[in-house]
Amino acid sequence: MRIYFTLPELSKILATKSVEQFGVASASVFIKNRSGKLKHIKNCRHRKKTPKPVIESQALSELEKGELVIPDLVSAYSIMIPLVLTRSRQSDFIGALMLGPRLNELGYSTEMKKNLKKTW
Repeated sequence: MRIYFTLPELSKILATKSVEQFGVASASVFIKNRSGKLKHIKNCRHRKKTPKPVIESQALSELEKGELVIPDLVSAYSIMIPLVLTRSRQSDFIGALMLGPRLNELGYSTEMKKNLKKTW
């Protein structure tokens, strides 16, 4: 038996599990649409007030290269993770996961960043 998920369902699972597993205040999922632009798909948050997530062009450029992005201190999000689909020898950037600050008020350690880069 095959089970199919829609993009919104998968995005909800990714955002919800990210909030739970990483202990963050919020998570947002962006997926590339057919025209190649990123579209905000899902938000999941502990706090009621979280600004609408935005990915600036400089951050997008880094994400498209497969790099983690650490926004400046004024951002409501602490880290942006590229979502990549690997096929054969080629990897395609398909979106981004944005994580808010951790609820324990600790930042993301170097080791955690390294693991996140490997995971995604």
